[in-house]
Amino acid sequence: MKIVPYAESAFSEVVALWDACGLSVPYNDPAQDIALVQASANAALFLGYRGDRLIGTIMVGHDGHRGWLYRLAIAPEFAGSAPAARWCGTPRRGCRSIASARRS
Repeated sequence: MKIVPYAESAFSEVVALWDACGLSVPYNDPAQDIALVQASANAALFLGYRGDRLIGTIMVGHDGHRGWLYRLAIAPEFAGSAPAARWCGTPRRGCRSIASARRS
């Protein structure tokens, strides 16, 4: 699985994945959630691809003391697979890259 930072061109794919995973609810607008992450120096959204297909997302953030995970999604047919397990290290790497960017 290739993990990349969020790109606006993937918006429709991201929302479709969140819908498929049951993460979409009326009180959490995906466009607003993504805009908040993009506006924050302390958060990021990562996308996981297998070939050209989006199979996972994860939002990471931190408040200076703790790291947080949001919108962790894996395409249902990949749940429990090696690509799903790879997400375990993504939050740590994501928080490190956010912290590094803040220090720069």
